[in-house]
Amino acid sequence: MERKWFIVDAHQHIEVGSYIYASRLPRATYEEQLEAEVQRFKKWFEKYSVAYGAVSNISPMVDRVWRMRHGGNEATLELIKRVGEKVIGQYVPNVFEAPDLVKEKTEEAIRALGFKGIKLHPWVSAFPLSHPMVYPVFDVAAKYRIPVLSHSSRSEFCTPALFGEIAQRYPEVPIIMGHMGKQHLHFDVLPTMRLGENIYLETSGSKIQILLERAIKEFGADRVLFGTDGPHDLLPAYVVRIEDLGISDSEKELILGKNAAKLFKIPMP
Repeated sequence: MERKWFIVDAHQHIEVGSYIYASRLPRATYEEQLEAEVQRFKKWFEKYSVAYGAVSNISPMVDRVWRMRHGGNEATLELIKRVGEKVIGQYVPNVFEAPDLVKEKTEEAIRALGFKGIKLHPWVSAFPLSHPMVYPVFDVAAKYRIPVLSHSSRSEFCTPALFGEIAQRYPEVPIIMGHMGKQHLHFDVLPTMRLGENIYLETSGSKIQILLERAIKEFGADRVLFGTDGPHDLLPAYVVRIEDLGISDSEKELILGKNAAKLFKIPMP
């Protein structure tokens, strides 16, 4: 793909260990899964002109009882080590552990292991986004001013309204609404964004172009982040969606990469 934009894909995953769906139970060893993901990302970065990808592992979202200290987040670190600095690590905490331990591990991930963001999946992990069990995670995010990306959808655990609740409690934390409520709760997105200037939208999974256009018109392009929920070969189509918006090139640059670079504190060209 021709390199026209500075692109940061703010929403990506690896699949090493447990997976969301029972039909996708891993049949390869941990090492084989990790090697497959390393090769997948290397080929993907070679094929597409993407500067950075923000990556989390699925496994820590699925497992309530972790077999390793960081429950599979270690695989993300291995990906960074073997693919390089193009990969931005997003840490997945286990909010079902004791609050002090959640806080300790999350801080260790940011301060010592180099993760630059936090990824939550309340639907898969089965906890409400604004529940007090999540406060230790947001306490750490507030301390280090790092972004928290969460899945959003019609699940009662991650409706747009819950983003408003947690955003008001932690106004210093950039909170990214992954998928923009998808197609099911799109009507709640704009009212929720009015509740806090720290609420951002991430574009993957949403097909409602007029919602994206209205969000940019009301709140500005600097509160929207480009994402694919990949990596996959649909990236050019996702980029075209941003290119087709009736906004300036400078605003497109913000959405496609500069906003994410600012939140994750990574270099821009």
